[in-house]
Amino acid sequence: MKEEFKAFPEMVCADATYKLVDMRIPLYVLLIEDGNGQSEIAALGLLVNEQRDTLQWFFNKFKECNPACSNTRVFITDKDMKERSVIKSLFPTSRLVICLFHTLRTFNREITCEKLGITPDERDNSKKLIEQLCYCKNEKEYQEIHTIF
Repeated sequence: MKEEFKAFPEMVCADATYKLVDMRIPLYVLLIEDGNGQSEIAALGLLVNEQRDTLQWFFNKFKECNPACSNTRVFITDKDMKERSVIKSLFPTSRLVICLFHTLRTFNREITCEKLGITPDERDNSKKLIEQLCYCKNEKEYQEIHTIF
């Protein structure tokens, strides 16, 4: 894990899952992407909870064990504010971005006829175009869809 991270430290995806073990404690997974676009595990942590002190210990231990963290430019996370504030405090030069899944879920929840005073067709078309913008393969495709939007 350390060697993979050392080779590809620029971007780290951080997330927790709860249903892997019977005790329902969070398993934190830090992923990186290698030169072939494949996910590689950079760190795993079975934490007793997701309190700020616990998260701080986990991310600090990751930083201590991986000097290549100084080359990490981006952390991709969900919207959990405790996690994001811990990462920002320990990696102040890294940017924080919210993962595409949570971004699209937020758009899906917020683009409603009631909230925006739009028709169902406008709502559906907006959601479709936003998703297409997210999955563009290049700048030209993005600009074409952006113009339609």
